[in-house]
Amino acid sequence: MSSDNAPTPTAWSLPLERFDKAMGKWEERLCVAVLTAEVLLLVTWVSINLLSSHSYFANWLNWMQNASLLNLFGGTRGLVTRLTLCLALLGASMATAKGKHINVDVALRFLAPNFRLPVAVFGWLVAALVCFVTSWGFVDQIAIANFRIDRLGPCAEDPTKRCEITAVSELAKLGHEMRRDLFLVGRQASLDLKTGPRVLMGKPYDKTLTGADWNTWLKGAEWERWFAADDVARQVLADDRAAESKSPSIVMPGGGEEVSGILVRDFNLVIPFGLLVIGLRFLLRILLALGGRVTVDPDAAHADDEIEAAHPPTMAAGVPQ
Repeated sequence: MSSDNAPTPTAWSLPLERFDKAMGKWEERLCVAVLTAEVLLLVTWVSINLLSSHSYFANWLNWMQNASLLNLFGGTRGLVTRLTLCLALLGASMATAKGKHINVDVALRFLAPNFRLPVAVFGWLVAALVCFVTSWGFVDQIAIANFRIDRLGPCAEDPTKRCEITAVSELAKLGHEMRRDLFLVGRQASLDLKTGPRVLMGKPYDKTLTGADWNTWLKGAEWERWFAADDVARQVLADDRAAESKSPSIVMPGGGEEVSGILVRDFNLVIPFGLLVIGLRFLLRILLALGGRVTVDPDAAHADDEIEAAHPPTMAAGVPQ
């Protein structure tokens, strides 16, 4: 493998190289965790579906889909789709770190070694810029389309007029909505802890909660911090309904939004976050290349694959050696 007249590794780039390797290990572990969660979720879901002809498993299936935390993710399909997206972005980040991202390297192959580093750095800078711009574009689109954030607000010079809000104000509103969604996650999780064991014991999920239980649970959190007090008060059931059964699923005060699948919009932010990380990976690769820690040889990214192909693992008694 040609060195391409790469500079001698510098001392200042050593911490960056260690950070790059540590980040790569964390990404690998996160990949394993996400993949494991996805497989377990799918296996559990398929198993319950196959057994749903029995009333016990049908009740369990309906609770998971309609009245549990899974409902906030849009059901199994919604959650699995976002987990798959996480895996794709993690893989893209890891590929970028190792120089195995999709790129056109014909220019590097025809350039003299002395010119390869400047051209590679320029290409990585452009790629990072594209990632950052696209990342903000996704954030802006998700904020407007999914979180319904109004891009217009009172003008600073004349509050009677409406002007386009700043990016900082938009991010602040987006953060508020995400914290509210996190509050709803905690509320639904508390209901699941209360009613889940009863469902597992075979009790119909829509009869696991009484009106009295609902009122006690509702008053046990600061709903007024996120919703209008009048809207929260309307969720309290009258005394004559204390013995009635209540579905163990949170209800959005005010009735303006649907709770089912509400976390899909939060998980959509995985896309811009992943692009942001990939952009930072390109910048880190530039610094490592300038510090002599990364070569710009077009064939360097595939060196490990070639070594593995030339020396495949041998088998002894069915165990790789």
